[in-house]
Amino acid sequence: MVVRFNARAVSTLNLDDLNTFLIALADDADEPTCTLELQKALEVDVDDPDSDTYCLVMNGAGTSYGGIDRCHLIDTCVIWGQVSLGL
Repeated sequence: MVVRFNARAVSTLNLDDLNTFLIALADDADEPTCTLELQKALEVDVDDPDSDTYCLVMNGAGTSYGGIDRCHLIDTCVIWGQVSLGL
């Protein structure tokens, strides 16, 4: 599956209380219709094998761990392909 949208808003945050580093992309800063969150644990939890990879959240709903096989950023256009979105 390949997903493509124009990212006109981007934010990065350290969410210490959630042990997460977050990169958020959206097609609009005020009223987004398409969003992509890339999340990575700040510290790996040895009891949680998923914490040593990255997590993708698409449009606030579909979550998957790993699986991106390509990603391109051309100007404001984000294009990525994933083996499975796990939706």
